[in-house]
Amino acid sequence: MKKHFLLSTFLCYLSLLISHTLTATIPSQFNSIENISSIQSPTPSDDPTRETITPENGHDNFEISPYSCQLTGECTCHAIGECEPCDMAEMESEKYCAGYGNKEPVECNWSLNDPPHGNSTDGSKGTLPKFQSCKRVKKLEKIKYFEFQFVNMFVAFLSCAILIYRRLKLSADGYRKLVSRIAGNI
Repeated sequence: MKKHFLLSTFLCYLSLLISHTLTATIPSQFNSIENISSIQSPTPSDDPTRETITPENGHDNFEISPYSCQLTGECTCHAIGECEPCDMAEMESEKYCAGYGNKEPVECNWSLNDPPHGNSTDGSKGTLPKFQSCKRVKKLEKIKYFEFQFVNMFVAFLSCAILIYRRLKLSADGYRKLVSRIAGNI
């Protein structure tokens, strides 16, 4: 009986140790993941299930959509910063916040062979986009990851504590029954 108790205690602590080592090693793998810019427009050869965005069908779907100057080839854009959540004012007014609620700063340049069409300020032809929509904010994802790991560790610790308590109680009850049988036979 004592061997079973020691074995279950050992397995419980071993599972806690393994989950702790996994928690310590996984976040370092997040840094090695390549950051692929979401400003690149999809092509049919990349993913056949994803809709190609063209000027005819617009970009009302909530995919990450390039701006009209990118679709026509008038400008090229690339991400220059981290993805961050949009504030409430931007959520209501800006198109790039509508899809995921996050934004990423971009740097866009006019193509050399196609100069800008005047200096209009309506945002359609003369100005370049400063932000684009992005799916995930790295800081929030790390916080969610560690929160999930903490909850798992807490549940594992609580489960092991309950297991140890029940084993001790059952073994004490077994010893009491054994003592009462021995005392009854004498």
